[in-house]
Amino acid sequence: MKKLILILLFMGVVMSQEKFYGFEFIKESGGIKEYTMTSNGLTVLIKEDKTAPVVTFMVTYRVGSVNEATGHTGATHLLEHLMFKGSKNYRNGKADVILDSIGARTNATTWTDRTNYFGTLPSKHLETIIKIEADRMRGAIIVEEDRQSEMTVVRNEFERGENSPQRVLDQHIWSMAFQAHPYHHSTIGWKSDIENMPIEKLKEFYDIYYWPNNATVSIVGDVDTKEGLALVKKYFGKIRKSKHKIPTVYTTEPEQEGQRRVMLNRVGQQGVVGVAYKSPPVTDEDMAPMIVLGQILGSGKNSRFYKQITDKGLVTSISASPSKFKYEGLFEIYASLTPGTKHEKVEELIIKELEKVKNNGVKEKELQKAKTKLTTSRLFSQDGSYAIASGLNEAIAGGDWTLYTGYGEKIEKVSLEDIKRVANKYLLKQKSTVGYFIPEGSVGAGGPEGASAHRHHNGPYHLKNEEDLKEEENGFFQKGVEFSEPTKGVFLYTLKRGKGVVTLNGSMLGGYNYAEQKQQVPSLVVSMLDQGTTNKTKFQISDELESVGARLGFGSGPSRISFSAKFLSKDTDTVVGLMAEQLQSPSFNEEEFKKVKKRREASLKRAKDSTWNNAFNDFLLGVYGEDHQNTPTDPEEAIKELEKINVEDLKAFHKKNYGRGSMVIVAVGDVSHE
Repeated sequence: MKKLILILLFMGVVMSQEKFYGFEFIKESGGIKEYTMTSNGLTVLIKEDKTAPVVTFMVTYRVGSVNEATGHTGATHLLEHLMFKGSKNYRNGKADVILDSIGARTNATTWTDRTNYFGTLPSKHLETIIKIEADRMRGAIIVEEDRQSEMTVVRNEFERGENSPQRVLDQHIWSMAFQAHPYHHSTIGWKSDIENMPIEKLKEFYDIYYWPNNATVSIVGDVDTKEGLALVKKYFGKIRKSKHKIPTVYTTEPEQEGQRRVMLNRVGQQGVVGVAYKSPPVTDEDMAPMIVLGQILGSGKNSRFYKQITDKGLVTSISASPSKFKYEGLFEIYASLTPGTKHEKVEELIIKELEKVKNNGVKEKELQKAKTKLTTSRLFSQDGSYAIASGLNEAIAGGDWTLYTGYGEKIEKVSLEDIKRVANKYLLKQKSTVGYFIPEGSVGAGGPEGASAHRHHNGPYHLKNEEDLKEEENGFFQKGVEFSEPTKGVFLYTLKRGKGVVTLNGSMLGGYNYAEQKQQVPSLVVSMLDQGTTNKTKFQISDELESVGARLGFGSGPSRISFSAKFLSKDTDTVVGLMAEQLQSPSFNEEEFKKVKKRREASLKRAKDSTWNNAFNDFLLGVYGEDHQNTPTDPEEAIKELEKINVEDLKAFHKKNYGRGSMVIVAVGDVSHE
């Protein structure tokens, strides 16, 4: 009897705690716990990580451009901007002032199936950001005055994107491939909708989707689960769930019964070929084999496309990957052509390689290397609170947050038979869409390339600079740094944190300020560092790196050359050894240099089309004058100079400058100073 009373008392304590916190525990996976707030349906994910006194707080709304329709395309993205303008208790940018003052790094992004608002900050200030995001959820101030000002900002983003050949081709391919499903339109929306969307429509959209029962809160980092739940309850618990049922997308794309083609003729310098096939939703069991197939085809120097297309000098780059979306998407292949290369030739080679996979499958070694790279990338994606929260965000968008924690297991199960099966199931001509970007001269109508050039389905639209969040802990956690006096001119700094992963960055003198006459020689030397050494070919180096899933790259600037790597701690000797060999003993092979020059020529021609690049160069010219070392060379002049540079110029520069002065290396992660 006493035992029964004790059990009942214990159950009463547990029930009272659950009632106090107001949450129902759902499940746990990969150290992440899921709860549902019983009063309003808010989902909460919590992962405790005491490695650093930092926490990331993220709110993911299950609404994106897939929930829009003609007349209000781009509504989610425009709302993202407006919701930063102010809320009931934080008007006129007050939230930003508060968060900046406590060292928080905040942002928001919009994508096809979700929108998220987040911040990474010292964990002692967690309550502050929870209070602000709760106020934003139902207290956002959405007024016409702000719509007018933010509309011009969004329109500017749209117009910048219109100047990127690959982004525009991508949009045309998706619009051609999907004629009924909302993936037909881009995340940023059509220009006329951006300009004319009524404020009433935006308010209506906000009132339909921005509710706790359509959102997931993720808290990752230095947090106690009970305290985190209590804070979420304190602020989000005041918000009721929606009285209406959140609408779902019920439109399905009709079966495609024949290849579709789109030709895009615009001002530009570099041709692009896009080949896309219908692919499964991210939750489908076929998604893992499709991801592995994309790696085998287009990732790294040992990939099939690199060896058969890039290495022959036909393209500057080529990629292959499936969209990881909630609904049926596309397996996309994009190739940027070198000058003089025919679109038809590259398309023919792409199809030829795909047919080889369909008929003969792939090799065991290819499969294992692809798996290693993918599983290692998964470990990299767990390196830091923001990285984890970001990975969860995309899995939530796909419809199941455990896609993030179960990713490695799914990849590991992929077999040779799976690869051949999905290739034959999805890579069908009658379900393909092919697009050509055909450049028509140049009058400087382009826009900036890279992270600031938003593409339709290859990166989310964001409000601020998301790159600063990638290594967020370093800004808050400087304890434990070890420093070495230089050994042979090398300064080493290490910061021990986390488990299993190391991030390394370093630099040494040798930038273009050291070029005596031919300004491109220093950067061309850097471009040759990964093209082989005196002891190893570029394919052997790539094979060693891919076999352990490591990343290693080199760059150049005004005064210094830089190098960076990310790898598992157990592979430190391998990666650092390869890095040292590439820096010290590049082969400067004549044939490889010809290919590098051809890719550089294509890059210079793209620069001619960039209005941003042209404007910035004119600015530097005005500031420094024609003869200053900081004034960039005109692309046409640079192309002429490129023709005069030979391998001997590179060898001479490398011999004279590499090793000049000190080298600085910073290693962060599961690394020993010894």
